[in-house]
Amino acid sequence: MICIVYYKDMNILLLYTTNSGSTQTAADIVKSDLTAAGNTVTMKNPKSSTFDEVKSADLIIIASPSWDYEGKEGQPHEDFNNLLKEFEGKTLADKSFAILGLGDSSYTHFCGAVDVFEESIKKLSAKLIIPSLRIDRYYQNHNAPQLVKSWTKSLTT
Repeated sequence: MICIVYYKDMNILLLYTTNSGSTQTAADIVKSDLTAAGNTVTMKNPKSSTFDEVKSADLIIIASPSWDYEGKEGQPHEDFNNLLKEFEGKTLADKSFAILGLGDSSYTHFCGAVDVFEESIKKLSAKLIIPSLRIDRYYQNHNAPQLVKSWTKSLTT
């Protein structure tokens, strides 16, 4: 028996942060397409979000660039640090997540933030519902908006 889940009519929390504006541009595409598909999407900076807010969403999408933080390359944007700490030792076994990461392949840890988030989701016993999207050099990649749109569409079909 095949079970197909359609992600429509959902309360979606889109946690994003940006450094140069690329991640916000990608997050705007995600929000627009998911809203057009009949979902309610709340876009927030993770600094102003809480574990309880994450817990109340049907689907949580994380969008972040990767960067150096405290001398460690390939880390999530620092705005995610408090929320990631709040996740420690907790469980979200019934929650669905999706991850969008922007990076630069010239760095050793290309889209390393995605790896950090995937590990956090695993520790929460939550599920990653589609493969994470990693985009190289968003503004230089002419296919980037279409990659985001295709990835987002896979959330609703």
